Amino acid sequence: MAQLLLFAVLSLFVQGEAFLEMDYDTFDQTDSGWRSLAYEARYLDAAKLIDRYSDANREELLPDEVRLLNFHSGQMYAFADEYVIAIERFEASCKPHSLDEANPWNTYVDATIAFLESDFDALLRQREILGEGNSLAGSNRAVVDKLVENFGKPYSEAYGD
Repeated sequence: MAQLLLFAVLSLFVQGEAFLEMDYDTFDQTDSGWRSLAYEARYLDAAKLIDRYSDANREELLPDEVRLLNFHSGQMYAFADEYVIAIERFEASCKPHSLDEANPWNTYVDATIAFLESDFDALLRQREILGEGNSLAGSNRAVVDKLVENFGKPYSEAYGD
C-alpha cells in the first residue's frame, strides 16, 4: 500500500513538472495543459498548477499571457469556491488602465469580481458598460448575462448554467 501511495505521489510530481515545461499555447490554450485537470473537476489542483506554471515561466511569458493565466487561475479558484484568492487573481488579470481606459476586458473582469463579492448593483453596472458595443461584448457579455441571471448561486453553477 505504501509503495502504491509513493508511486501516486511521484507520478503527480512528474506530471506537474511536465506541465511546467509546456509552451504557453499548449499549457493554456489546449486540453493538454491545466484544462485536463479542470475537465476532471480538479479545480483547486488546476488553479495551483496555473500559479506554478506562471511562476516557473515568468521570464518567458508576455504580459498578456501572464494576465490570461491569472484570469484562468481565478476561474479555477472560483470554481473551487475559493473566492478570496479568485478575486486576487482576477484583479491581477486586468490590463493597466493607461493602455485603454474603456477596456472591455477589465469590465468583464470587474463584472466577475462583482459577482464573487455579491455586489449585484456593481454587476449590473459592468454589464451595462459591456453592452455598449465594445469588441469583447460577444462571448463575455453572454457570460456576464449568465452571472446576472444566476446571481446568488455559486460561481461554478452560474458560469456553467
